[in-house]
Amino acid sequence: LEALTLLWQPSREAWVPNLVPEGGMVAANSLTLVAAYGMLPVGALAFALLAKVGGIFTGSGMIDGEVALAFGVDSLTFLASAALIASIPGPRRVAGQKRPAARRVDLPAPLRDFIEGVRFVLAHPTVRGIILGMAAALFGAGAFFVLGQRFSIALLGAGRAGFGVLITALGCGVGLGMLALAIGGTLRGRREVLFAASLIATGVAITASATTSSVIPAAAWLFVGGLGAGSTYVMGFTYLHEEVEDELRGRTFAALYTVVRTSLLASVTLAGLVVPLLDDIFQAPFDSGLRLTLLAGGAIVFIAGAATLWGVRMTLHRPKLTETGYRALREAGDAFTSIRGKRRTPGDS
Repeated sequence: LEALTLLWQPSREAWVPNLVPEGGMVAANSLTLVAAYGMLPVGALAFALLAKVGGIFTGSGMIDGEVALAFGVDSLTFLASAALIASIPGPRRVAGQKRPAARRVDLPAPLRDFIEGVRFVLAHPTVRGIILGMAAALFGAGAFFVLGQRFSIALLGAGRAGFGVLITALGCGVGLGMLALAIGGTLRGRREVLFAASLIATGVAITASATTSSVIPAAAWLFVGGLGAGSTYVMGFTYLHEEVEDELRGRTFAALYTVVRTSLLASVTLAGLVVPLLDDIFQAPFDSGLRLTLLAGGAIVFIAGAATLWGVRMTLHRPKLTETGYRALREAGDAFTSIRGKRRTPGDS
């Protein structure tokens, strides 16, 4: 499933800009993420209902277990999604243009494409900063998803229900932030600067929530963090969609998803191991390794945002041009150089 996902997601991100009118990527990315995350509670409710129905038919020979029906319906949704995507028309061939000849299967090609994408990312500081910033954001925020329930029970005294309140506040912030960007989809500005500012706001909010001792202020700060996180993802994705050339976009997103998923896995793995190591190092109220780990997670997100902002500081005084604009300037410069090289000499007639 993970391997197929790493094929599907970069392909989707590479193709979406070809379907969206110029200036519409912010709205498109916002609506995409709202649709994805907005379906989580709907999917949870559907699972509960299907499990209930599946329980009625368990033992009848038709359905084996309460969740079998839910998994079956879930599989059908993937088929329906594939059918919808397959119906999207591709680029039409110009009249008289021949259909491209079939090529042999090149097994090493995916590895070469991935390496080329990594090289492209390493060679472009802003793209590299966006990808590393998103990875650092998931690494820092991942600690909350692992330790959030323990945080609610042990430090906030709000129990498991309190954790639900925290997750709801975070989700509402993410959804509202993305929805606001979708409404203002023609928003102009430097995506990389807005991305860095959103990262900084998210880091501050996570850090502040870790210092609280009751569920209401913690939920309020996480709501702010959700606003920042939603804006971070929309601006990060939009920057890559708009600035990376079409032939390199899929490889760039393949590198992004690989780094981000690895970062999240590392965070989930390390968070629980770090907590006991930090217990009782400092005096109260920072004597809890749980609180210190969450503080560290927020600090990592903040540092990532500050580093990204520092990395793009030199571009703040430059005119904002797309990659197409830069390419046009380079071609004009080459043409001018060529003309200068062909100036007539005194002996020419």
